[in-house]
Amino acid sequence: TISLMDLPFGYPRHGFTSDQARGMIVKLDSNAVLFLKEYGACEEDHQKGIIITQRYFDLEELGKPNPKPVKEFIKGKIYSCSVIIVNLSSNSLSSQLLVEIP
Repeated sequence: TISLMDLPFGYPRHGFTSDQARGMIVKLDSNAVLFLKEYGACEEDHQKGIIITQRYFDLEELGKPNPKPVKEFIKGKIYSCSVIIVNLSSNSLSSQLLVEIP
C-alpha cells in the first residue's frame, strides 16, 4: 500500500512547531498522510456523577504501600500511570479516555 500511495520508505525529517495559539505548523519534507482529530470537553450533563483521578508514580515506588506521586518528570525515566474512573450515577455511560504524557 505504501508504494501505491507514493509514501517514502525512509524517515524524512518533518517539522512541527507551535503557532502560539491552539494549533501547530507542520512542515513536510516528503509526501505524508496526516490524521487530525480534535478533542473537546463533553457536555455538562455527562460529567455529573463521574470522578476521574490520574496519578503518576516512579516505577521503583510502585510496589510500596504508599507510593509517592511524581512532582517533576525526568527525561528518559520510566514512570507508572494510574487512571481511575468511577461512575457514581445509576446510568450506564459510554465514553472515551485520552491520557496524555506530560
